[in-house]
Parts: sequence; structure tokens; C-alpha cells
Amino acid sequence: LNIFGAGSDAMDKFLRGCGISMNARVNNNYNRYLDSYKLLTNSKNYNVLVLSGHKISSDTDKLFFLIIKKVPYLCIVRDPISLLKPLVNHHQSNPNIIRRITLNFDYENYIKNVILYHQTSKKNNTIEYGFGKKPDLNNLLRYIIGDVNMNILNWRIKTLKHSIAKLYYIDMNDITREYAFNTFKKLSQIFKFSQPEDELFFRAKVCRNDILVLLPFVLEIYLKDHGNLVNIQDRDSVKILISTRQLAKETHKEKRCIDIADMIFQERVYFDNIVCLCAQCDFDILNKNVKLFHEVQKYIHNFIYHMYCQEKIEKAKFFDEEDILEYFKKNKDLAFKLKNILDEDYVHIKQHRPDIVASWKYYQEFEQMCKELDGDISINEL
Repeated sequence: LNIFGAGSDAMDKFLRGCGISMNARVNNNYNRYLDSYKLLTNSKNYNVLVLSGHKISSDTDKLFFLIIKKVPYLCIVRDPISLLKPLVNHHQSNPNIIRRITLNFDYENYIKNVILYHQTSKKNNTIEYGFGKKPDLNNLLRYIIGDVNMNILNWRIKTLKHSIAKLYYIDMNDITREYAFNTFKKLSQIFKFSQPEDELFFRAKVCRNDILVLLPFVLEIYLKDHGNLVNIQDRDSVKILISTRQLAKETHKEKRCIDIADMIFQERVYFDNIVCLCAQCDFDILNKNVKLFHEVQKYIHNFIYHMYCQEKIEKAKFFDEEDILEYFKKNKDLAFKLKNILDEDYVHIKQHRPDIVASWKYYQEFEQMCKELDGDISINEL
């Protein structure tokens, strides 16, 4: 049971990293059904179905009732106030992100200007959406009073009760880089899938709602632009894929290519999950032409360094849980709307895993804040 903002992208990649076949997380219900049907009828692998945390159409319950076999369910949960952080700070999809470049590409201006954020405003009781250069706390409006229902955990549990053999809850903290590998070793025993082996894969950064959204891209080096080169035969260019370890594993690129990231960055690694992949024949050309290789090495190194610097700038813009709680203090009506939503949505987990709920620091602060706000309102009404 996928919950947006609670490690859904990480879970997708970690499960696939264990050799598990899955349907696409983001899709409409008709295509989700087709994808799932093909997966279950054609794949001999261990299969997992992801059920979206968005209720964006009226046919979601129909999709759920088509699941007739009783199976175990897994749900990753998170402190509901922390859950709002990625929603507030979320990037707007930018069609200007470039996936193929050359050594002439001006990456400095590109990296400075390519990151955009969701923006939300309320005008004449209508929610309007846009984008800008900074995150916006008003994005909370779209998730509390907007037209996309993302608080459907309890509704999904009730709708799917005919097919739930057992529901397992895991707090998102258990899939952070310090604990993910051991967590998946335990999950492999519970759900009987292949035990993970590559610990580095689970310890590396996964989420790409930051500067890593610029990956992957292909750097293509046109050989005719670099004078007399040796051993190029009839080749016009060589290509290097700069990606993350998880994306490369997902597309099986790492099995067919050589990772030259260590040669590019040597001891200075700006991100712990960057790979630089090229075919053996492309590497042979670079290796035999030292001057060209140094130029390529410098270009990639500087590109990633500028990404690293820009990430610091972008992170300084982010809102945290304290900012979100302060926003609700100033917007009491929204605070009470959210409280009512959470009271309904977390009925099941409060009954079955009160220990997880008790560990949610900011949710407890939010509950206390609502009591105090309710007291203020009652006093003012006297």
C-alpha cells in the first residue's frame, strides 16, 4: 500500500533490487490493471503489486475488488507531519531537463535554473497551481482541500479487506540508508523473496526529489572535434551514461557497461550513488587517448560538482516540520481539517501499531497544538 512521501520511490527500487517484478507505481487504473495482469500472467518471478496512494478517479474501488486472492500486504508509514515535507518541497516536472549533452554544453547556467517547485494559491475559493523557484507552504492546500485525495489509507484497508491476509506496517525510518539493508533481510524472510546481497545498493541515496532529478543523462563525445586520435577505427563518437546506481540497476545498464566513476572522481565523491557507465569499446578509445580522457574527466567532475553546490542552495530553501506546524498555527481552519482527515485515515494503524504512532514526534506536537487551538477558540466564543 503505497503512501506518497513515505519512501515509495525507495521501496520501488529496493524491491526491484531484490529481483522482484512490479507494476508501474504511477498510472491510471485501467493501465494499472493491464500492467498488473500482464505481470501476473507472464512473469515467473516473484511479483508484487503496488496500489497507489492517490485516489484520483472513481474506478479505484473497482480495481481493488478485482483482487480476489488473500495475500499479505505491506505499508510503509511516516509521521504525518514529516509526510508533508516532500509534498511542500516537491519539484515541478520540468520539460527542460536535458538527457543528452556534449562537451560544449553550458552546464553552469543550466544547473542554476532548471530546478522548479510546485506553487499553489487560493483565489476566489479556487485552488490554482503553478511553479516557481522556491517551495511553497501553500502547497498544503492541494493536499487538504484540493482535488487530489492522498489520505486514503483507511479507505483502502476497508475496501481491500476481502483480500488482506495480514497487513504489515513498517515505519519509514526503517528503510533509511542506515537500516534499509537489514530491514530488507527481515522482509525477505517474512515475504519469502530473495535475500538482498548488495549492501551498498541499499545504503546509497535513492530519492531523486532533489538535484539528482537531473540524472540520468548521456554525455556524447564527438571524436572528429578532438584532432588526431588513435584506435578509433570508424567510430564517430563515444558515450558515457551518468546515472544513479539504483536507476542503472533497474535498467540493467550496469551489467553491460564499465563503471568509470572511480576514475572520474578519484577520492572526491560528491554523491555516493553516482555511476559513469560506458561500453568496453568506448572505454578503450578513452583509455588510449589520454588527453581526451582528461578533458572528459574534468567535464563530468565539474558538472557533478556544480550539481553538488546547487543542491546545497536548493536544500536551504526547504521547509521543515517546524515550518509546517507554524503554518497550521496561523491557519487554524486548515489545522482542524487536517486533524479530521488524519483521525479518519489512521484508525487502523492506531489500533494495530500504536507503538509506531507513539513514535511520531511531530504528529504528537500537532495533536497537542490542535487541543490548544481548540481551547483558544472555545475561550474566545465565551
